[in-house]
Amino acid sequence: MHLCLEEKSEIRAASSPLLHLTEGAHPSIERLSNLLPSLGSVTWAFDEITSELVTNADGIRISLMNTNPGGEDTLTIEGALRGIAARLVVAITYAR
Repeated sequence: MHLCLEEKSEIRAASSPLLHLTEGAHPSIERLSNLLPSLGSVTWAFDEITSELVTNADGIRISLMNTNPGGEDTLTIEGALRGIAARLVVAITYAR
């Protein structure tokens, strides 16, 4: 599984909270909680073409991708990613 955080805007602001993250690093739940306080109130969408679960929260595009699908069908991949997203939301909510 791969978690990707991107600026929703094309213009990279000098005040962006993502500038404090290192690419490839594993941010803590506490840091994600500070970055994405409204994550629990957004809707996720699954893209069958890219097998990616995506949402936007707090000006940040969040995507979850299965990096090792192993021939699984899209329904199985979507279910697994939605389960991971739910666990992430719960962890972030209780980290506050």
